[in-house]
Amino acid sequence: METPIKTLTLILTCVDGEGKDLEVVVESNGLALCIKPKGYGDRGSAEGQGCPLLVENRGGVPFVAVWNDINREDTSHIISLAKAAEDKYVPEPPVKDFL
Repeated sequence: METPIKTLTLILTCVDGEGKDLEVVVESNGLALCIKPKGYGDRGSAEGQGCPLLVENRGGVPFVAVWNDINREDTSHIISLAKAAEDKYVPEPPVKDFL
């Protein structure tokens, strides 16, 4: 049985106040999370259907795939979030007072 696609549309305000708002569609089919800023895409998708950011579960670890150039078919970056796991956090040692 196929997992239905779930969709959420968000509006992102420009963080520096210089640009216009950006509509972003987030879709999931249960296997991946596709982040689709309006007007941006990837080489292999039809206009308005591209997914330049993809989040996948690989062996229980989130991976982010990025296509930063619509004219290139291959991903530009694949990033593992393994080292961002909260159980990997190492607190900094306290600063010693030398006075």
